[in-house]
Amino acid sequence: MLDDNILLDSLNGYQFEEVVADIFRKNGFRNVIVTPCSNDGGKDIVMEKKDPNGELIKIVVECKHHQSKIGRPVVQKLHSAVVTLNHVGKKQGYVVTSSSFSPNAVQYAQEINNSLENIEIRLIDGRELKELAIGAKVDLKNGIIEAYSNESTYYSPKEKTINWTLENFFYPVNAISKMDLVVQNIRTVFHPVFYIEYNISANFSTTVGIIHNERANGQLFFDGERGNLLDYNLAGLLINDSNINFKTLPENQFSSKIDFRLNESELKELAMNEIIISHTRNIRYKGKNNVQYIKECIPKAKDITISNYKCLYYPKWEINIQAKRNDYNIYFVETPSDNIVTKNETDFCRVCNSNITKKIIFRSKWYCKECGSITCKGHVKVTRMTNASICIDCAVMKRFFGAKKYFESTEELRDFESYYSALPRHKKVMENSYLLFTTVVFSFIFIFMVAL
Repeated sequence: MLDDNILLDSLNGYQFEEVVADIFRKNGFRNVIVTPCSNDGGKDIVMEKKDPNGELIKIVVECKHHQSKIGRPVVQKLHSAVVTLNHVGKKQGYVVTSSSFSPNAVQYAQEINNSLENIEIRLIDGRELKELAIGAKVDLKNGIIEAYSNESTYYSPKEKTINWTLENFFYPVNAISKMDLVVQNIRTVFHPVFYIEYNISANFSTTVGIIHNERANGQLFFDGERGNLLDYNLAGLLINDSNINFKTLPENQFSSKIDFRLNESELKELAMNEIIISHTRNIRYKGKNNVQYIKECIPKAKDITISNYKCLYYPKWEINIQAKRNDYNIYFVETPSDNIVTKNETDFCRVCNSNITKKIIFRSKWYCKECGSITCKGHVKVTRMTNASICIDCAVMKRFFGAKKYFESTEELRDFESYYSALPRHKKVMENSYLLFTTVVFSFIFIFMVAL
């Protein structure tokens, strides 16, 4: 009985044969039999299937659970086993491996398939085996098929992350009400990375002797999904934290992970190429004829030692906070040293859409108690009756004695109009503080001029 998840690296050769046999059974092959593990004559598994016309096909399977590529001799051995198979109809031979095939092995299989009618050789590498396993509803994991990991750099508990988000992005906003903030959604997406440590020691010489020594050690982080070098700032934080204790990936409804799209061999090859490029130097030197030359010193693979590598994940939080009729998305990558914010919608004024933090003036953030929008100082108003902060889109405005007054509703405006109509004229003037100030200033100037 197959498990839903199988780690091929943990299997020995015989266990691998049993897994392969079960995968074929679940994909509709019949009479699937694993042969005794000694003297099998290149036949680890024998099985049958029918072609579209109903003709019976006998199949011999050779299983190779290796780290290295499978070469031509294995295919030749299988070919012999298929030829000697006691069956008068169509016959096929499968080589199934958890790794891949050499070009010579692929070419030899093609030659057989092109020259013989009733015999076909099929090469199934680790990637195709994974596809067959998916048909059997089994998830195969293997560093040769793909990089894998169940570990992540540090990630905080959900409640701690929520508190950090509110304290850093919402509570500093002027006039905000904590009671209005509701966590609508929170999830952690774990992103795959490939960490590598290396040493390089290379000597470069010409007829004049050694002209350059390249000695260094370094660390690299690659995006396990796309294969490119990780963002410089993020890689720097992860490198600083590479010696911390890792945590096992959580299994809950609040988290998900992105699978590695590259296998370990491909990631190591990418790393090797990057190391060679980053340590290539153009060196000036003087020849024996006293003429200056430039030599491009390119390290070779043999000059590089991979001292450590690890597949792991890092957590990226995605949090949605609702405030009345508005909601805000906050995305950030968490590391023990610091958090890298990748999206912060509280930075943008909900009225003018400008980045509040980049304004020369009106840089402070303000909260509208009516709709929950966060705005710049230029688009928030204080109501006349209640001194409440309210955005310009929600405010009701009317001029009184030339001065703009703002209200939360038309009902509040009407209440103020009734109050205002009953005021004596000199108090009405006081509703326009700018006009009152200007009048006082000009009065003093007039009196001063008359006195002169």
